[in-house]
This record gives sequence, structure tokens and C-alpha cells, in this order.
Amino acid sequence: MKTSSIIVAEKDYEVLTSLAKNHQSVDPMVIKCREKLSAELKVADIRKEEDMPKDIVRLGSVVTVFTSFGRKVGLKIVMPAFADFQNRKLSIMAPMGTALIGYREGDKVLWHFPKGDEWITIESVDNTELELIDQEEI
Repeated sequence: MKTSSIIVAEKDYEVLTSLAKNHQSVDPMVIKCREKLSAELKVADIRKEEDMPKDIVRLGSVVTVFTSFGRKVGLKIVMPAFADFQNRKLSIMAPMGTALIGYREGDKVLWHFPKGDEWITIESVDNTELELIDQEEI
């Protein structure tokens, strides 16, 4: 279970901080996610790209997770404008997206979902495509 601060790359930190500050929504769950993300970013361990562990969930990561409502395979963490859950593109501002960012493979994270608190186990994190991805796409 993760108890320390999240780990975030400098470039992701800038994008996520701006998003947490400026993302507008009337949905109470999205507002809650934005507030939680903002609070976690305030105490995050910010690192240079070359110092980032390879198994940290970041913007553009492809993850496999297990929850009480099943296993989700190959979810890509993206910016809200590119979210498409049917095509496995998970918004960073969705409850699960916000829950995963900054945590690493093997972590169990307790997060707040519309139906209540749920444990998420991060089974795998694939960051091999990060260098190939245009930041605009995530």
C-alpha cells in the first residue's frame, strides 16, 4: 500500500498542476478528483526525466489494474480531451486516472469512486511509448 508522496516527472507536474487548477467541471466527482490531485501534487516528489523510475504511472502510461469490479488491461492515461474509455484511453481527471498517477507497479491505492472507496492494485505499468508520444496527444 502506498503511503508516501507520489512521484511525478517535471514536465508532467507542470501539465497536471495547470490542469488541477484550471479544469472546469460541475460534476462533483470530477471536482473531488481535481482537488485530490491538487493536494497530492503539493507534496509530490518531483523528478527530472532521467531520474524517473520506469514503473511510475504518468501521462501516456499504459497500465493494467485490478479492482473489485474487475481487471482493466491496457488503459492509457490521457488528458481529458483525448479520453475514450471504449478505446482504453482513461482521462487523468476520471476517478481511476487521478488515483493512479504518480504511483508505481505493485502499489495498492485506495481511491474514491462514485459507488464508494475502492482498492486499486497496479499490476503493470508500460512507459515504453512515452518518448514516442507527442505531448499534445496525452
